[in-house]
Amino acid sequence: MAEAVEGRRRAPEKVVHEADDGKEEQRRKLSEGSSAKAACEAQSGRQRARRPVEHVAARIGAPVDDALRFIDETKESFDVVIIDFPDPNNFSLGKLYTTKFYSMVKRHIAEGGVAVIQSTSPLFARKSFWCIDETVRAAGFATRPKHVWVPSFGEWGDVMASTSSMEPKRPLPEGLSFLSEKSMPALFSFPPDMDQVPSEVNRLNNQVLVHTYEDEWRRWN
Repeated sequence: MAEAVEGRRRAPEKVVHEADDGKEEQRRKLSEGSSAKAACEAQSGRQRARRPVEHVAARIGAPVDDALRFIDETKESFDVVIIDFPDPNNFSLGKLYTTKFYSMVKRHIAEGGVAVIQSTSPLFARKSFWCIDETVRAAGFATRPKHVWVPSFGEWGDVMASTSSMEPKRPLPEGLSFLSEKSMPALFSFPPDMDQVPSEVNRLNNQVLVHTYEDEWRRWN
């Protein structure tokens, strides 16, 4: 959750007008001013920490809600939906990777819109990755799975989903720091150790993805 960052309140600074022979008094007053300022900043920090998440979210226009409930109740349509849930390592999270959830998302994708779904690692959890892709397609989406090396994660993947064509736009915008015409094809090309494997569809009544994910990551833990 993004949080709003406010400027720190500054304590009134003490201005010292002392003669040269009053240096000790000057140091004392400066010290008092610094202490007051530090105390004020600490108090401001505690107030920000106590500020409810809902208050911050309201200021930036981000709803705080259960994902299933939000997507079920909202009347809005979206051009871009970025789904970045934690990996499906339990049944509470697993329900957010099911045909039920993706079908609900599909109802709120605008014409020509796209969803991007965090899909764990196609290298370390290959079956899980392709299970997510299979599940998204079973919900009625066309998909374009892709992968990239993320320094803090390693080889990681996501699934792009849409009800219409997802051909990359040309030309690419200028000034991009990573993506280029040369590097783009590699995002959608999977080497043999990450290539597609037969996968089941993850549904609310089987939660096959959670079991698959646990089995695959157990090898690395």
